[in-house]
Order: sequence, then structure tokens, then C-alpha cells
Amino acid sequence: MNGTDKTPDPVPLCVDLDGTLLRTDLMWECIAALLRRRPWRVPCIPLWWAKGRPYLKARLAREAAPDMETLPFRERLIGWLRGQATEGRRVLLVSGSHHWLVRRVAKRMGFFSGVEGTRRGVNLSGRPKADWLVAQFGERGFDYAGDRGVDTHVWRRAREAILVDAPRRLEAAVRPVAERVRVWSESGRAGAGAWLHALRIRQWLKNLVVFAPAITSFTIAEGDVFLPCLLGALCFSLLASALYLFNDIVDLEFDRRHPDKCGRPLASGALGMRGALVGIPLSLVASIALGSLLPEGFRAVLAAYGALSIVYTLFLKRYVVVDALALTVMFLLRIVGGGWAAGLGVSSWLMGFALFLFLSLALAKRYAELRALREAQRTAAAGRGYRAADLEEVGFIGVASGLLSVFVVAIYIGSAEAASSYDNRTMLWGLCLVILFWVGRLWLINHRGELHEDPVRFVTHDPASYVSAIAALAVIIMAR
Repeated sequence: MNGTDKTPDPVPLCVDLDGTLLRTDLMWECIAALLRRRPWRVPCIPLWWAKGRPYLKARLAREAAPDMETLPFRERLIGWLRGQATEGRRVLLVSGSHHWLVRRVAKRMGFFSGVEGTRRGVNLSGRPKADWLVAQFGERGFDYAGDRGVDTHVWRRAREAILVDAPRRLEAAVRPVAERVRVWSESGRAGAGAWLHALRIRQWLKNLVVFAPAITSFTIAEGDVFLPCLLGALCFSLLASALYLFNDIVDLEFDRRHPDKCGRPLASGALGMRGALVGIPLSLVASIALGSLLPEGFRAVLAAYGALSIVYTLFLKRYVVVDALALTVMFLLRIVGGGWAAGLGVSSWLMGFALFLFLSLALAKRYAELRALREAQRTAAAGRGYRAADLEEVGFIGVASGLLSVFVVAIYIGSAEAASSYDNRTMLWGLCLVILFWVGRLWLINHRGELHEDPVRFVTHDPASYVSAIAALAVIIMAR
């Protein structure tokens, strides 16, 4: 399949679009675009679907066509197809997507000699596609490139079956029924790694703050405290994974234009849109089911966290400072949820400390993004209200907020609450030094451009952060 033969093949080469030329499916891309641009129209999808797939695809194409410039194409396959067309072979794009969208893709490519898609009430997929191709070129009168089981109807009647990144079980099923088989491997199918990345499993570490009330009340070792907190952290993690998928769908076009985020599973096509739209309700159901085992107050906090996260994704993330405050409140809700899960009160001192510390971390992430924006010589962040010129101000507020968290601890040391909880509370001044070191070092590294937009990743890969945590724990034990 290297196209070195200069004699044009008289048999036309027909290529599928969804999952073959593209690493994604245009119907699901349209659904995602509708969710981003006109979410109030999403409830209409079942009604459109009830009228048949051709009608559904026509309405989706009209209501919310995706950005063709950012779609993840299989570039190596496109290069081979272009070479075939250049040598004089007829190359056609034949897809189950709506004809109008297929024509737009073909026009963008510039080398297809024919185009056909779903229209006039006919869903051009599976057997209808096979019948159309046979009517045009006759039995065994065409080669066909596809990627899924429904294409078996076409491969049975083609001269050559070209399987693009198809699973081995499909290849084994096609070989006995196709006249000739070729396998094209380019990017592979979505695997566990793509799912782990999309669900942001490493971000589950954020939910360990659920244990904060148990840690500060020195009851974490008790079974009736530790286990509910662990269950609560898992509930927040599953809910967060569903919300991360939702966020990636909403931000899909922005991510595909971003120099780093374009590698995310959904943006790159490593994970299909259909899988993401199925994964969201599954994660939600799992979170709700586990949450039913915890007190009603915890469930209310979990619901508030989910609602705020959705509002943040759709609206709040566009506004400067408001986005960082929303992220901070989400951390505070985790702490409150941990208190409800274990039946513990949440100290106002803990909430004050967490407010300023997590605001500092949220702004650290924005600072890193703005620094990367400035280095790329761009003035504004897509989908955000920030500008590259805001870098210094964001840094100033972030550092000040981090220092205020230390100030809260310093005031707490002289309080009656500290006197009743610690026999040697003077030792807690060492805690102030540890936090000052950690916050100062975080922002110094951020100023150098080494934070890479993710404070959680920084913490989990930074040995000094582990040393700081151990030192803080030692200080608390000695003060106790």
C-alpha cells in the first residue's frame, strides 16, 4: 500500500469517513457540538432519532455542524489516498454521515473524484451502502476501506477489503468472506491508556482533601471515620471523571487548537465521542449509587459540587478570577463533604486556610497557562477571559493568596481552639515555615515556566512536596 506502481488501477477505491478517514464519527461530533452551542436543543435528539437515522443526521448537520478544520484525520492514510488519486485512480468518499458534511470534507481534501452520503431518507451504511456501490460499479468492481463490523456487508461484495485500524476479531471475521484483504494500521483503537487519561485518574488525588476534617480532628484512624471518608473520596472521584469527560466535550474545538491539549484522547480521536457520551452516565450512576450509602448531607454536597462543576464548564470558566474562585469552592465542597461523610464538624480555621491555599493553586494553573500563551506570542486564551497581559496580576494575587493561608495558620496558633487541641502549640510555628517554603517554591518554579499547567502533576512528581508533607506531619505530631 505504498502507491509506487505508476499504472493507475482501473478499479475505483471507495473510502469510508467515520472511523476510517476520520478518527471520530461525525454524527457524534454533531451531538457534541449541539451540546456545546445549543444545549437547550439536546432533548430533541430522541425525537429526531425516532424519525430514523437519516432524519437525525440531517437535523444534526443543520443544527450543529462541527469545525471541519480541527477534526482528527488519519494523515498517513490521506497521504496514501492522495497518491492514488495523483496517479490517476478514482478515489471516492462514501459515508453514512450526512451528504452535506461529507461534501465539505471532500472539498477540504481536494482529491476525491466522487462523494456520496446519507440523504433522501437513505442511511448510507451497511447493506444500503453495499447496494449503492454495487449499483455504481458492479460486484467486485470496487475496493473499499472501512473500520467496523457494519462494513462487512460492503467487504463481501468488494474486490478488496481494506481494514483501517480494525480489531483483530473483525479481521478474522472478514478474511473468510472477502476476496482480498489488506490491513492498514495507523493509530490503533482506544485502549485502557486512553480511558485512564480521559477519566483523569491521576486527578483523583485531589479528592483526598475529603480526609481533611478527619486528619485535623485526629480521628482518621477510627474505622467509622476512615471508611466513610474513603467512600466519599471515591464518590467525588467518579463524579469528577464524568465531569472531566463532559468538560472535554464542551471544550473539544478549543482543545484541538491548543498546542498541548490537542493530545487529549477525545481531541485527538484516540477515544471515540460515542464512548465518552456513554462513559458520562455510567460514572454518574456509579457515583450516585455509592453516595446512597452515605448521609443525606453528603449527597447534597455531592450534588452541589456536580451542579457547580457543570455551570463552571458552561459559563464560569470564561470569566477572569471567577473561574479560580469556582475551582476553590469545589475544593471547599470536598472538605465539607468529608465532614458529612464521617459525621464530623468542619473547623472554620480549616475552611479559611483551604480557601486561600486552593485559590493560590487555582491561580497558579492560570499563571502557567498565561505564561505559555505569552511564550507562544498569543494575546488571548481561547474560551477564557484572560489575556497574556494579565500574567503579572494573576501571579501577584496567587502569591498573596498563598501567603494568606500561612497567615490563617499563624492566627490559629494563638486561638483558644489551638490551645485545647495541642499541648505544645508553639511547635506549630514550624508548620508556618513548611507552608511558606512549599508555597514560595511552587510559585518560583511557576515563574520559571516549569509548572506545565497542572499543580497536581507537579505535587505528585515533586520530591520536595513529599518532604514538606512529612515535615508538616512531624510538626503536628510534636505539637500534639
